[in-house]
Amino acid sequence: MKKKWLWVGQRLSDGIMYSRALNDLDVFFSCDSLKCSSPSFVSYSLPTDSSAANEQHKWTSKDISKTVSCHADTINKYLVDNYRVFPYYLSSDSLDKISCTDSIFNKNVFNNQLSRSVQMYLCTQSSVRTPRWTMPYNTNWNDLTALLGSVIVLQFDNTSSGLGTFVVHNEKEYKWFCDFYGQADLATEYLDMGYSCSTHLWITKDSIAISPASIQIIECFNFRENMGIKTFAFKGNDFGFYNQVIGANSDIEGQLYKIASIYQKAGIWGLVGVDYIVKDFKFYYTETNFRLQNSTALLSFIQPTNSGNIVNCLMPGFLEFSNAGCAFQYFTSVPVVHLESGYYNKAGKYIGHVNDPVPNAKENYLVFCNMPIASTQQLRVIGFDIGCVGTGSINEGLKKFMERLVAAHG
Repeated sequence: MKKKWLWVGQRLSDGIMYSRALNDLDVFFSCDSLKCSSPSFVSYSLPTDSSAANEQHKWTSKDISKTVSCHADTINKYLVDNYRVFPYYLSSDSLDKISCTDSIFNKNVFNNQLSRSVQMYLCTQSSVRTPRWTMPYNTNWNDLTALLGSVIVLQFDNTSSGLGTFVVHNEKEYKWFCDFYGQADLATEYLDMGYSCSTHLWITKDSIAISPASIQIIECFNFRENMGIKTFAFKGNDFGFYNQVIGANSDIEGQLYKIASIYQKAGIWGLVGVDYIVKDFKFYYTETNFRLQNSTALLSFIQPTNSGNIVNCLMPGFLEFSNAGCAFQYFTSVPVVHLESGYYNKAGKYIGHVNDPVPNAKENYLVFCNMPIASTQQLRVIGFDIGCVGTGSINEGLKKFMERLVAAHG
């Protein structure tokens, strides 16, 4: 009997996008719910708190474990019925709850999470370029600035989507941060006006492959009123803009190959994500994600399905990545409650279901709409051109589409 696939992850939209590359993926377990009716798939999500029935669950990455705990019996029933699991990430507790350890992708990667400081140490030892860094335990502000410069980035391990990264500018902010949060796990110099980028490494015992890269759309904002501390929110990725402003770069390729070699020698094989900053066309390593990334589903969606698709790289016979098409994704919210997931034209008119073929790609958008929270909906907007004009800013075409979408459906 032919095996089928079920998805376990954060966003249902990720799973639906992966299903374009993995044809027999039709069951989804996620942390959220889309406003999307379809006879072609089955989905399960975290239940809404009965005391706040009008509020969507505000999930985090760690809630994938809650999803598994909530639906473990159902997942195992699917596994008995010849399904395999395709996960975003599974904790050791989650692995213990579902009975399919042989069909879990990246299990070796999942079990080899390295702290930020260990990642930076390994990179430094292998001549991978990084920002200046230190472990800030019991370090005063003057010593930090002597090591790293006048503006400091403070980070915690096991963060997601930009959360857990902060920029501090003076001793008063640093003291407040330490009093409020405690000691950060890593401190680095702040590389202002650099492009935050992301790629995937596929590592086996004998080979290394590097995927097409994207620029991350990241918004920076004040953490608290009357405080200069900045924090970040991940808002999407843009593959086309990366090709436009950075493109092929031998320095970047060489640095990424060194990083992959570090993990290959350590026996950490599989698909991992690497974040880095490009400043003045130079590479600076920032983080490895030992899991699928927020850009993985989009990259799978826009690559050719008959060759080096990022999902297919997890299958036997994978050789290399294909060049990705020009596309971006943007996460936002709008004051609308009636939007249905699907394709929309640039005037904001609904023109097709999420499972329809891509219609006139550059002229239209694929929009995934979460169930409403009060008077707003969270959206994931997929475009098939370039969506950025700079670090963290979207272009006028996307801004106007969002305005027309709200005007047509608000």
